[in-house]
Amino acid sequence: MTSASRSTPTFSLVFLTWNAGRAIVESVDSLRRGTFDDYEVVVVDNGSRDDTVERVRDLRGEEDSIRIFENGRNLGFSRGMERGIRESQGEYICCYNHDTRFPETYLETLADRLTPDAVWTTARRNHRVDPDRACVRLLSRYRFTLPYVVDSLSGTARVNYVPGDGVILPRAIYEGTLESTVFDPSLPIRGEDVDLSLRLADRGVPMRAVLDTHSIHPDKGEMYAPTLGNLETLLRTVRARVAAHRNNDAPVSAVAL
Repeated sequence: MTSASRSTPTFSLVFLTWNAGRAIVESVDSLRRGTFDDYEVVVVDNGSRDDTVERVRDLRGEEDSIRIFENGRNLGFSRGMERGIRESQGEYICCYNHDTRFPETYLETLADRLTPDAVWTTARRNHRVDPDRACVRLLSRYRFTLPYVVDSLSGTARVNYVPGDGVILPRAIYEGTLESTVFDPSLPIRGEDVDLSLRLADRGVPMRAVLDTHSIHPDKGEMYAPTLGNLETLLRTVRARVAAHRNNDAPVSAVAL
């Protein structure tokens, strides 16, 4: 990867790390292999106790297009990601988990497709769903996200949900409509992305997905196994999404079902 060719890069890719180890190296390396180099990488470390920070420093070397900020302790998803967003400088702010990987033409396709009048996401290959198929997620009537396969489609499509680990924000919308707050830190984890989607819809901001590229998120399939731990996670998710609806004065009856 070369340094961004302008003082303001087209894309700021913000990663929140916590004991990421080699995963963040693989994420950044996938960007370096790409066909588009007008971007910066902003890493916020949430108090990792492994060698994550050292790995990112080694990645950075002399490149001023990779920056790392250390929180010193785990501040959670919202506060951690918000710091990276504040530190970013790009025209588009792109938020990702630390183990996300990207095809070579990912950013090039985004540069061709994105417009500054909407908040964006892309299709994703998620190992929990199907590692070989690209999907977008939409909010169902019960406010859980359902995957839709888009492998045969191209271009862009209107959606009603943007995920926290894959949302792409034009800076003008971030600083204006969203008043420089993307993820509300008062909400419990797993409610922030629904809250963001509800706020965008309430304020008339279109949400769109790019269908002909995708990020790759290698989640583990056992997250859907019928275990007590996963049931507890499901209940926390319901509570978080009820909180998101209350935060936006939206009916919560569907979520409770």
